[in-house]
Amino acid sequence: MEAPVLVIVGVVLAVGGIWSARLVLVCAGAGAAWLVADAFGASLGTSALVAAASGLLALLVGVLASRVLFFVVGLVGGTSLHHPRHR
Repeated sequence: MEAPVLVIVGVVLAVGGIWSARLVLVCAGAGAAWLVADAFGASLGTSALVAAASGLLALLVGVLASRVLFFVVGLVGGTSLHHPRHR
């Protein structure tokens, strides 16, 4: 990637606020996919398309994983707090 692109990504992450964790997922997925596409000799358009699709996929997987984690932690915590031994 070019240096101005990295500067823009840094500025977007800096001002992202609460969305910065999700932006990190998108940027990490897109960056990794861009490097892989570039290693296979893909054109600029193809690399950008692969990066965009992978960034969205990384966001989806990250959000899904966090929701499952919150569910499991809530389930374990709720089950252990309502166990008859703790009453």
